[in-house]
Amino acid sequence: MSNSIRRAAAATLLATVLSSGAAGAHGGAMGVVKERMDLMERLGDAMKAIAGMMKDPAAFDGGDLARRAEAIEAHGGDALTAVFPTGSREPPSEARAEIWTEWARFEGLARDLSAEARRLADLAAAAPAPTPDVVAAFRATAQTCGACHKAFREKK
Repeated sequence: MSNSIRRAAAATLLATVLSSGAAGAHGGAMGVVKERMDLMERLGDAMKAIAGMMKDPAAFDGGDLARRAEAIEAHGGDALTAVFPTGSREPPSEARAEIWTEWARFEGLARDLSAEARRLADLAAAAPAPTPDVVAAFRATAQTCGACHKAFREKK
């Protein structure tokens, strides 16, 4: 396995660890908190599947990766910020208050997630393998997830 693929896998592991535990934390979630926890779970599932393709080039499928990246793109941006209305921190939410006090930063990361995922989808669709460009796009997508979780998710 190349070093760039190993680094991409490590970035994904970070994003996966940061998003893990969502299923267990869903107990009792209702309304918009449940909606966003479900959305985060879908994002995590897509990232895990893509990470598998990065770790095992024999499992790489550019079309499948592109579809998963497009799903991430669709769940980022406005779709992501829409599930964080003001005051929606009721348990079992893992949202930190900083989301609303640093809304512009949060909104920017949500937009960045969509943009990075779009770039990943475009590159992967035509790629026969995890090329350096695909790996870099995957790493950028994973790092965006990680940056948002680090700044805006409660550690439980």
